[in-house]
Amino acid sequence: MRQASLIAPLLLAAGFLSACQTAGPSLEQSMVDANVPTLTGPEIEQTIRGNTLHRRGSTAGRDWQWVGHFRPDGTMTGRAWWNQGERVGEGHWSVQGDSFCREWANSWGGGGVGCYQLYREGDTLTMVKVSGSGDDERQSYLMPGNPYGV
Repeated sequence: MRQASLIAPLLLAAGFLSACQTAGPSLEQSMVDANVPTLTGPEIEQTIRGNTLHRRGSTAGRDWQWVGHFRPDGTMTGRAWWNQGERVGEGHWSVQGDSFCREWANSWGGGGVGCYQLYREGDTLTMVKVSGSGDDERQSYLMPGNPYGV
């Protein structure tokens, strides 16, 4: 009887380990494998300053979109919307060495400073966290100017 009660937890653990081993490469590894270099500080500045990033996704069955506009003066505004709601946010951005750093004045990005390495393929920016708060990795679409008026 004791042996049977151990089978379910062992099968669950084996399934979890198997899922971990078969997960695809991280976004960062995909960039490295494709020989996409990280952007330098001046390249980040030129890419982000005055432009907008757009992301979309689905969380808990809720489709959402997010846009962030990065003003030349180092301030930023963002807007997130989904089927039944919307949120706006403000904050500051900067370039520290070869990293893009941002801090929202609300709870976005974990409510603290987060710094990222940036990879660029055409209009797609891949961000990989170097330090601080926020997602470990993300991809956004780069848009010139402020097309959403945020």
